[in-house]
Amino acid sequence: VVISATDAATSMPRYLKDEAVVKSVLANDQLLVIINKLEVALNVSAETLVLDAKTGLMANLKDVKVGDLLFVYYSPAMTRSLPPQSFATAIITNIIKDQARPALFNVKEVVSSSDKEVRVLNEEGDLIATISKDTPLFTIKDIEVGTQLFIWYEVVASSYPGQTQVQKAIYVGQTDLIESPNTLGVEPVTVPSDSKFTEKISINGKIIDLGKQKWYADFEKQQTGIVMVPLRVVAEALGFKVSWDNQAKAAMLDDGNVKTTVALGRDGYYLASSKAIGLTQSFKFGAEPVLVNGSMYAPVQLFNLLYSDNEAVKIIK
Repeated sequence: VVISATDAATSMPRYLKDEAVVKSVLANDQLLVIINKLEVALNVSAETLVLDAKTGLMANLKDVKVGDLLFVYYSPAMTRSLPPQSFATAIITNIIKDQARPALFNVKEVVSSSDKEVRVLNEEGDLIATISKDTPLFTIKDIEVGTQLFIWYEVVASSYPGQTQVQKAIYVGQTDLIESPNTLGVEPVTVPSDSKFTEKISINGKIIDLGKQKWYADFEKQQTGIVMVPLRVVAEALGFKVSWDNQAKAAMLDDGNVKTTVALGRDGYYLASSKAIGLTQSFKFGAEPVLVNGSMYAPVQLFNLLYSDNEAVKIIK
């Protein structure tokens, strides 16, 4: 039996939100957690938003382990089963207790807007967030009523509605604006262990000279033969603007058509549109970005993803 929203008071919120500790890993699209000492089975689907609190990237629930601390948004409509079941609207992973985490923010009203900042009221009507044009991972020009965001903030002014300055924000939802990652051609670009590494590669038909940095394949650590390239050198040669988020230890790439964020030590990659809201889910390439002599190296197949072409990258031997 399901307790529907129509059976409850009209004031029932769209979702509840709480810290949750994982009791059982994801199985059959269900995650068992402890919320306020109560076991709850969270049902997840492709519509569930899953975000890494540290990097701001889409996360994968298959990486969640027993004992992990999460922050969850879930439906107040629950079954009367044991344990009760509820649909998970959003799940935030990589939570550190008592530290700021991203909050799900649905825009109810645009209070004010200029070239420098936008002030928006949330759906609950209890928080006005100010987002400047310089906020990391974000552009403000497309914000409107109904826009869905994750925002990071710390201090809230003691007014009603409360007011806060956003430190970081990202758009979420509307992933239908981008092709499914399963169709984007992201098979690994690998080489045999006896390969002679050179200074040149070809990406999307353009020959790129890497200079002294070269490309390499880390057989000792990753044991995959996946080709790694100096990210900034390659991206800028292809016309991407590259910026660095020191807090997230991540590089942001944007060529005006597509964009992405690549975080050190995280085997999770996605594609987003520069012109529309939305991004693909995060998925793995089999190799984490690393620092080599002060430069970030990332799997070269990232550019196959960005160009939606599995043949975009050619290794010149």
